[in-house]
Amino acid sequence: MAGDNNFSLEPTQQGFELSGVFGGGRLGYNLGAVEGSGNITNSAKDFYLHGIYKFGGMRLDGVVPKTTSPLSNTQPWKDNSVIIGGLAYFGKSKLGGDGGGTALSKAVSGMQDAGEPEDTFQIFGGDAQIFYNRLNLSGAYSHAKHDSPFIADPNLATTSNNLMTELNLVAYPWLIPFARYEYFKIEEEKTQRLVPGVIALMRANVRFTLFGEITKLGEQDYSLETFGAALDFAF
Repeated sequence: MAGDNNFSLEPTQQGFELSGVFGGGRLGYNLGAVEGSGNITNSAKDFYLHGIYKFGGMRLDGVVPKTTSPLSNTQPWKDNSVIIGGLAYFGKSKLGGDGGGTALSKAVSGMQDAGEPEDTFQIFGGDAQIFYNRLNLSGAYSHAKHDSPFIADPNLATTSNNLMTELNLVAYPWLIPFARYEYFKIEEEKTQRLVPGVIALMRANVRFTLFGEITKLGEQDYSLETFGAALDFAF
């Protein structure tokens, strides 16, 4: 989030998305209109587009040549390839604070939201993945520009930068250790985080994750912020 704007990029959001693959199964796209994760309820919609291109390896749509048997690949986690992508996101988030009443009460009563401050923002970025044998190196970067994210100073614009990179290893088909580095900077304030962990695929549709979060705020030293575990079921 930036200032009083609670928006954040999330894997899922409420809305509609159009996606597909073309260009011989190598070029993929996503177009969406969503509510905006973290946004206070408002009538505006956020819009985004994301495109990727894959060099080498299996096609994005999973189609294999007619001369190749799908059963011939006994190690499907090996997909020597490179994927590059680009992202653009355009949003408007209500900040709240001076319009009178909560967002919920306004939605119920049908009150207008014109009196509440809003922040219009744009995000541009890119991502990449490199697969080589049992290794997978991924990374993403985004740059955001906010027109007025502060209620106290609506004329103050700001920018933020996000960087993430992760390396994981398929040690066994069911055991995947990983390490992730995250960097977030808004104006001159920055946060860094290291996230080591391991994923164990205990059986079909059951995943166990053990991880730690080591955080560095500004010029402070790194400190252990979180140590946890998660058990996920998918049926």
